[in-house]
Amino acid sequence: MDFATGAMGTLIPKLGMLLKEQYDLQKSVKGSINFLIAELESIQASLQKVSCVPADQLDRSIVLWARYVREMSYDIEDSLDSFLVCVEGNNNPAAKVRSISRFIDRILKLLPNAMIHRKLALDIRDIMGHVKEVKERHDRYNIGSCQQLVARRYDFDNFAAIPTTTISVDPRLEALYRKEIELVGVCETRDELINMLKSGDDMFKKKLKVISVVGIGGLGKTTIAKAVYDQLKADFECCAFVSVGRNPDLKKVLRDILLQLDKELYKEDIQNLMIRDEKQLIDLLMESLGKRRYFIVIDDLWDVPTWKIIKLALVENNLGSKLVATTRIFDVAKEAGEVYKLDALSYYNSKKLFYTRIFGGEQICQDNLVDDVPDRILRKCGGIPLAIITMASLLAGKQREEWLNVQSSIRFSDKDNQQVANTMGILAYSYYDMPFHLRICFLYLSVFPEDYVIDKDRLIWMWIAEGFIHREQGVCLFELGERYFNELLNRSMIQPVAQDGELNIIDGCRLHDMVLEMILSLSRQENFVTIFDNEQDRLAQINVRRVSLQSRTIGCITHAQMDVTHEHLTDLIHLRYLGLKGTCIGELPKKIGALKFLQTLDLGITQLQELPWSIVLLAQLLCLRATVTKAIAPGIIKKLTSLEEFQIVYLSSSKGSESVSECKQFLTELGSLRELRVLHININVRHESLEEDLMESLTNLRKLCSLHIQLFFQGSRCWEAPGFVLSRHLQLLRLPYINFRSLPTWISSSLLPSLCTLELSVKYLHSDDMRMLGSLPELCSLKLFSMSHPVVYGGDGYFQKLRFLSLDHLLARFKKDKSGAPIMPSLESLHLEVSVREWMESTAMGLENILSLENLSFRILATSATPREVEEMEAALRHAAAAHPNHPTLQIQMVNRVIMGACVPV
Repeated sequence: MDFATGAMGTLIPKLGMLLKEQYDLQKSVKGSINFLIAELESIQASLQKVSCVPADQLDRSIVLWARYVREMSYDIEDSLDSFLVCVEGNNNPAAKVRSISRFIDRILKLLPNAMIHRKLALDIRDIMGHVKEVKERHDRYNIGSCQQLVARRYDFDNFAAIPTTTISVDPRLEALYRKEIELVGVCETRDELINMLKSGDDMFKKKLKVISVVGIGGLGKTTIAKAVYDQLKADFECCAFVSVGRNPDLKKVLRDILLQLDKELYKEDIQNLMIRDEKQLIDLLMESLGKRRYFIVIDDLWDVPTWKIIKLALVENNLGSKLVATTRIFDVAKEAGEVYKLDALSYYNSKKLFYTRIFGGEQICQDNLVDDVPDRILRKCGGIPLAIITMASLLAGKQREEWLNVQSSIRFSDKDNQQVANTMGILAYSYYDMPFHLRICFLYLSVFPEDYVIDKDRLIWMWIAEGFIHREQGVCLFELGERYFNELLNRSMIQPVAQDGELNIIDGCRLHDMVLEMILSLSRQENFVTIFDNEQDRLAQINVRRVSLQSRTIGCITHAQMDVTHEHLTDLIHLRYLGLKGTCIGELPKKIGALKFLQTLDLGITQLQELPWSIVLLAQLLCLRATVTKAIAPGIIKKLTSLEEFQIVYLSSSKGSESVSECKQFLTELGSLRELRVLHININVRHESLEEDLMESLTNLRKLCSLHIQLFFQGSRCWEAPGFVLSRHLQLLRLPYINFRSLPTWISSSLLPSLCTLELSVKYLHSDDMRMLGSLPELCSLKLFSMSHPVVYGGDGYFQKLRFLSLDHLLARFKKDKSGAPIMPSLESLHLEVSVREWMESTAMGLENILSLENLSFRILATSATPREVEEMEAALRHAAAAHPNHPTLQIQMVNRVIMGACVPV
């Protein structure tokens, strides 16, 4: 119920702002504000306790109290924002009437200020009344003890009766006792895990082998682990299968292991076992396992500390013991042992499970299955076994004609069906295990429609605009947002989307339909987000706090619509995020500067002509993305000093020297943006003098983490000048259209220690240069364009983390050195663009020496080659892929000469 906290996270800091001298409030008003801050902090603490409890386990009075507090917090924040906007607008020099004297101007200013302060005093008095009422209800409902309402597992230390209303059956128990006929698709995965457990037995057969299975809730981790357990338990002297769960009772977990290892030993003395503490239980386990070959499954691990305590009891007795752990969290899996990432079911197995569940067997019953409804249902389930079983259970017993209606109207959160309740309950475990700040960020994903690819950067800026992310010492807001995003990935709550096949760049995410339905259900309960989908009756809803317009019929916003929008856009004084990407907007309102709280202005690729001068008044603007066709007025850029991200496509409509002069002014002003973390520039003006202006500005941007420049410079004289360096914090550097004669000396491990992604064009690239690139400690993705033929050797720790490599016109050779060390040990994807002539004239590339290779992609330039030569080259490539020890997938694209950046198929 973390959404019940409403605007508390941002409200309390804003109240603190009002105490500053610049707002010149009366002493009595300041005293009231101090009282409000103290009371709201206390209320916030109680709300955070409430947020840790599922809504269906809370007393109705507490739910209503939390809902009232949430709505109250929004109303208070709106009132404060209105005051801040009025005061700042009144104090803004640009808003003064310059045609009258300073004295008259001051008198005119004092009158509205007095009215504004009077209004604030009345609002504060009203707010205090509401807060006092909230406090009284808090004490009356005894909300401080709401943690007692959390459902508990059976308490082995206390045999006192536990109210039946607090006992809930773990829905994962069904997976432990499911009939073998229902274990569809398990055999292949089971056998893979068994092979992993047995791998290396000849060399290290006495060592304890630990495999950790990781994946989202409902994917079948428990089922797979049980299948492996059943297959192998006969080969060991003693075995145990125990579930840990969220907020585990470690004494119970250790007791369960002991009881399963030695049922007969403790059968008569179970009371003595119940009074043992953790240390005593660990000692008993070590004694029990000391001289026996054992196999243990630790199911449903949630954190590293729990694993470390359990691990203390796992004796390394050199008898070839095995252990399997399952978890939803990648960091836990990595800490536990060798990681096995569980994939979703294939379409074939999904279909098999679906019909087995409906018809009781594998008979698909082809009669009357002429429509594609089952296919659409299965694709909605996305290979998640619990989702498939949920859907099948709803369709079982229904007439085939009804399936279409079910498919169209299905809601996974339909609690009338027990299977649905179990599925959503499993997901809820993951949800309520997350810390408070992650839950609110995760719930916010309900604003995006089904099957939507959510852009990572956009999502983080929206989190920031909502006030979900709060500053920490030495860390900017966006970096904190990236941590939150990665943590959601790590917990398998969101599915990653990679950029252009580059394995190291996760630039977006998706939500599984079942997960989306869960957060939509939670969101609807407490009015967290209002979804508009063209249903007119929803437009009458009051107290709308967040709006998501989701309609498949709405396309691009027309100019006529934007004219209407212009009329009212600047009235949205609370607006913090404005995204117009993909619209046909031609101009921004001239008074855009009135949006004092605006933090993100995302214009993307639009028909925008210019940036209005009033944009300089957006003092809180952190992110600006725009495409403009007219010159940016001098002085605008250098005044946006709060910017942390700036992405600009500057398509100058001026001609000749005028366009160069405008562009020089723009590039020079960039150096004033000292807070920039992300700078992406695309300019269509070509002139050698621009390079020096850009270089000078870049040397001032010491916080840059991402730099992508698309400027067509013929040379690279300034880039190669002695002493030139870029920010040490750079993680991404793309300079595809700057033609370097040789590798710049500032691209080195000492000057760019954090560089992960690099794209360069270097005319002469030698083997020593490849060693220099290979020494970059964090390099994961590398794109190079060159006419050279360097050799890449293994050993010396080069290219240790590189996973994606693209070489255009660069026919490298991969050779082992005398030590025989592996070459690029982490490389998974290799893309090569090469001409047939170059290939025929070269010696063997040595692809077989890149042992980790999984994906091979060739773009073959067939200019001047005969059909026979093309066929021979293609055959040679297919043979190389087939002969490779890792059998990588192979893609081949044949093209003629590149003409104006476009490739013409053969």
